[in-house]
Amino acid sequence: MVATLFTTGLVAAPAQPRPVVEAKTTPLSADVAAQGWARRVDTGIDAEMIGFDWAGRTPGEMQMRVRHQVGWSDWMHVEGGVDEGPDPDSPEHNARTSAGPVWVGDDIRDVEVRVDHGRLRDLQMHAIDSEEVAGFGARPAGAAVEQPGIITRSQWGADESWRTVAPDCDGKPRYATTVRNAIVHHTASSNTYSRGDAAAAMRGIYYFHTHTNQWCDIGYNFVVDRYGQVFEGRAGGIDRAVIGAHAGGFNTGSTGVALLGSFQDSALPADAYTSLVSLLSWKLSLHDVPADGTVTVTSAGSSRYPSGTQVTLPTISGHRDVSATLCPGDLVYGRLGQLRTDVRARQMSAALQFSFGDPDDLPLMCDWDGNGTDTPGVFRRGRFYLRNDGPDVWAFHYGNAADVPLCGDWDGNGTDTVGVKRGGTWYLRNRNSTGIADVSLRYGSPGDTPVTGDWDGNGTDTVGVKRGGTWYLRDRNTTGIADLKFDYGTAEDVPVTGDWNSSGMDDVGFRRGITWHLRG
Repeated sequence: MVATLFTTGLVAAPAQPRPVVEAKTTPLSADVAAQGWARRVDTGIDAEMIGFDWAGRTPGEMQMRVRHQVGWSDWMHVEGGVDEGPDPDSPEHNARTSAGPVWVGDDIRDVEVRVDHGRLRDLQMHAIDSEEVAGFGARPAGAAVEQPGIITRSQWGADESWRTVAPDCDGKPRYATTVRNAIVHHTASSNTYSRGDAAAAMRGIYYFHTHTNQWCDIGYNFVVDRYGQVFEGRAGGIDRAVIGAHAGGFNTGSTGVALLGSFQDSALPADAYTSLVSLLSWKLSLHDVPADGTVTVTSAGSSRYPSGTQVTLPTISGHRDVSATLCPGDLVYGRLGQLRTDVRARQMSAALQFSFGDPDDLPLMCDWDGNGTDTPGVFRRGRFYLRNDGPDVWAFHYGNAADVPLCGDWDGNGTDTVGVKRGGTWYLRNRNSTGIADVSLRYGSPGDTPVTGDWDGNGTDTVGVKRGGTWYLRDRNTTGIADLKFDYGTAEDVPVTGDWNSSGMDDVGFRRGITWHLRG
């Protein structure tokens, strides 16, 4: 289990004027538009986004370009897949296939489109005007520990009334029992948008998904733009297992993250990748999902796996792993292995972050209950506070406020217990409770730094000190001379001990700055 500390509250956005989204639908072909079909058309409005849909659940591909003031743009690939949406048994499933919408720039009127693949019946074009409105901007929400800044729906201008536009949509989110995996997408749209355009693009996608596709909300759970801004997608709670409409047949139990842009031939920007790592490490850790694991799920029916098929997937996969599609693009799909590694590294780092004790407490880490796992403790002015694998903490007095706290398995019974060093005297106790020392001995000088460990591998921890750059280790908890003496490091180095090579006996090391030096 990955242990994380987080909060799910977001900073409330101030009241904002509602952004206006205008759309116009233009019929392109009442008959079948097949390969080679082409048409130039006026959008009818000053559009920023263009999308298409056609009758039936049939895939299709087309090319599109638009006229800017300086001339025609390059051709843009637009793909419509039958799995880009809800699960087949979802109430928001419809009888048409869509492609897009694609961000095309500001105030576009002229569009040229041609069909590359498929037989598209009753083809329609949807032009969307979703310019930025004064007073609206992409402002990140307050980020909690382990959670990236996430731009909330209210902050990017989601009109919540759209969640009831389509038939059978009551505006209520649907939930799975938990999140088991993440699926990465790209929106297959232009990469030339500005930072300020991203919120407008979110509104355009949301409008297209609810009004054209007749879904109950935007399909993706999260969207990450090329600048690294992270947007809340489908409503229902960023910390909950909201069922999206991003990978038909595999939505339940997955979280869908879309990268705003097209990454078949263009590389993912570094800022977007960094935010993707941050988002997935937080979201998957929240649901105890290791980024380098696998999960076996049952398909509800997709273009790649018939309904009822058992499919084993990486816990971070691409849309093409479950559907017949190019999504999330070759240049993102080829980085998913590294993405899993980077997300898991951050998860493991997060697993070592927790709140316990006060800043001035002296920390310890030992196996207090003998279960083989070290857990934290602190020493505060003559009182120990110890914690096992859970929230419960027990406390007891032992030693004086100025003592140096210790812990180790002094009697070889498999359980670590406390001790203190006072000047040159050690007081070791075989139970984690208030009482007198079971063993007391003089060893070393008051200014020495104490260390403890099983130096000879006999199962019992014994005492040692570091004086300057010299180590003095003893194999018995009695007064006497060192059994081992050697020089390693300098007086300023911080000593550490542990079994670095699984030899059964503890070794020494030190930390100098941020560099660790471990010796066998």
